[in-house]
Amino acid sequence: MNKEEVDRKLDDPLWLIKEHWERGKSLRQMARELGVPLRKVQRRFERYGLPTRPHAIALAMASKERAKRQAQQVRYRQKEWLEEMYIKRDMTIAEIARQYGVRPDTIRAWIKRHGLKKEKPRPPWHNREWLYHQYVVLGKTATQIAKEVGCARPTIAAALWKFGIKKSTAQMPTWHRSLQGGSHEQLGRRYLRTNGPV
Repeated sequence: MNKEEVDRKLDDPLWLIKEHWERGKSLRQMARELGVPLRKVQRRFERYGLPTRPHAIALAMASKERAKRQAQQVRYRQKEWLEEMYIKRDMTIAEIARQYGVRPDTIRAWIKRHGLKKEKPRPPWHNREWLYHQYVVLGKTATQIAKEVGCARPTIAAALWKFGIKKSTAQMPTWHRSLQGGSHEQLGRRYLRTNGPV
C-alpha cells in the first residue's frame, strides 16, 4: 500500500468508522494494516471526533473472532467435513492443508483416522472393449497405446494376452504370420518374449 493510499484512507472518516465499528478492527490492527504508528490512527479519530469502542467491547469482539477462527481450524478433524472436501469436492490433501494453514501430514492423518478413501478410476487397458478398439479396430501398436495412456509397453502386452486380443492374420506383418503354424502356447511365449505385440 503506497503513501497516497494510506493518507487517503486516514483522511476518510467513513472508512475509519467502517473499519473500526462494522469490521470490528481495533485501532492497533488498523495501524498495523496501514503500516503507520498507532498514535497516527488515534489522532485521526480525535481530529474527526469519531467515537472508539470501549475496551471491553473490543475484547469481546476479538474473542468472538478468535473463536470463529479456531472453529474453522478444527473442521478438518470432522469426518463429514473432510468427506465433503476430500471425496465429494475432490480437493487434494495439499489444498486442504493450505486452506487451513496446517501441514499436509496433519490432514493425511485425519483422513486415515476416518478411513476416507478416494475411488481410483480403473486404467483404460483394464477394459476389453476399449483395448480391442485401440489395438484391432484402430490398428495401433502396443507401444503406441502405452505411450498414449502413460504406461509401459509390457503392461499393454499383458492386458492383450489376458483378454486374448489378437490382430487378424491379414493385419500382421509377414514375420508374425510365419509363426501361425505353432501352438497357441508357443506363440504366447514368443509374444511375451518379444515384449508384446507389434
